Amino acid sequence: MIHPSTGIEFNVANHTFVTLNVYDNLGREVAVLFNGYKDKGKYFATFDGSNFSSGIYYYKIVIGNYIQIKKMLLLK
Repeated sequence: MIHPSTGIEFNVANHTFVTLNVYDNLGREVAVLFNGYKDKGKYFATFDGSNFSSGIYYYKIVIGNYIQIKKMLLLK
């Protein structure tokens, strides 16, 4: 059995607001993995793609003023 999920690991340097969202290839938001304050530390979020079709997805993480967007490939 295939489990189409992946983990996203991120570090927070100090107490700050964090958002972690997933978007499809057309830029539509398909999941909100986190939206709130985090204390300093290492964190792990899981994206479960079992309800989504195969394809390219992007996750955007915003930690304070830091923004990063990365590409993911979902295969079923």
